[in-house]
Amino acid sequence: MIANIKVSFDKKSVKTRIQGAAKKALFLTAEQALKDANQYAPKDQGDLIRSSETHSQPEEGLLIWSTPYARYQYYGVVMVGTPPKTPTNIPLKYTRSGARKLWAHEARARHGDEWQEVFQKVINNNV
Repeated sequence: MIANIKVSFDKKSVKTRIQGAAKKALFLTAEQALKDANQYAPKDQGDLIRSSETHSQPEEGLLIWSTPYARYQYYGVVMVGTPPKTPTNIPLKYTRSGARKLWAHEARARHGDEWQEVFQKVINNNV
């Protein structure tokens, strides 16, 4: 017995669901990446980490640490002089346990697979 079957679907609706799932997945993955990266960021009074919570744009996938000293902290070099300060070849010594230069890179190396799992899980649950 041969049966004719016709399958149709609403392309626009499917596209909208996929885009919504991707947007949600990007946001949640970026939020997790920021949390993980801040585990390795230097912390004295907490301004650097607070700046990332204020200035990052997880809905766009952007993690931003926005303080006058964020760049030299990130690259781990001592800056000298008056603003604009000049970088030296002297490495910074971080006082916070676990803090290190290139903290977002460190977080990606340690947690990148977890971030991919978060992203995929959100996509799977929302498509």
